Amino acid sequence: MNFDGMMWEPPGLRWHGLTFTLDPRADGATELVLWKSAALVAQYEAFWAREPGFTADHVFELGVWKGGSLAFWAEALMPKRLVGIDLAPASPSAAFDRYAAARADHLRVRWGTDQSDRRRVREILDTDFDGPIDLAIDDASHLYGPTRTSFETIFPHLRPGGLYILEDWAWAHWIEFQPPTSPFAGQIPLTRLVSELVAIAGTADIVRRLTVQ
Repeated sequence: MNFDGMMWEPPGLRWHGLTFTLDPRADGATELVLWKSAALVAQYEAFWAREPGFTADHVFELGVWKGGSLAFWAEALMPKRLVGIDLAPASPSAAFDRYAAARADHLRVRWGTDQSDRRRVREILDTDFDGPIDLAIDDASHLYGPTRTSFETIFPHLRPGGLYILEDWAWAHWIEFQPPTSPFAGQIPLTRLVSELVAIAGTADIVRRLTVQ
């Protein structure tokens, strides 16, 4: 993993000759839209620093939104194959479309894909990758049911030693999501899935290691 050369300049990030805006309201016409703060990127830097020997040649991301995160991982991981899925029917970002078109030999997005559609997700794993995947990153719905379904579908496709990352799992504990008007109001906390994974890690040799941060 290589995060060298990042320049954080309002309103975003300049890196590898690319400009990422952190403004989620941006239309993505000229800049890649990345909904990850500098603090979250720093968390990832610290995480990958603890995995110096890990290689991610085959990467699957769930929930790419305007594509900035997929471009971010392409630059950080330099994978041989990077596939993303999103519920949106088509790309909402011209800047990402240009980025992806220039890397069509190893980067692909399957728009209009529900993360809880087991048949479709398996089909993508079987057709877009030529074997097990090294890394899965779930940044999609953040809802318990769909996220658990995705995990059950994708985890068996990980190679031994592969990593499965759940982003924003702790939303139920963040103050901004407490009001009844929150978009997640009334939803089952994703913490339940994390607790279930803790139990699995402690009772079976399926999840060999669990890191919570």
